[in-house]
Amino acid sequence: MLVLGMQDSSVYQLGNFNELRTLTDTLSKVEGVNGILGVTRLPRLVKDTATQTFRAEPIFRNFPKPSPNWTP
Repeated sequence: MLVLGMQDSSVYQLGNFNELRTLTDTLSKVEGVNGILGVTRLPRLVKDTATQTFRAEPIFRNFPKPSPNWTP
């Protein structure tokens, strides 16, 4: 098991957030990696009343993109 941590509020800036997403996506493809949990991959629990269970769904189905007028 490997745990990496960071403390940086700038991760929520769009460019940094997308860079972190790229990093977690890349790490998830490394042979032997069973799972990645990070702010870009956080799940949310959704109640399924038909089966009386909860299921995990990604918070971000579509990732934010910069607007046409955005400059870093």
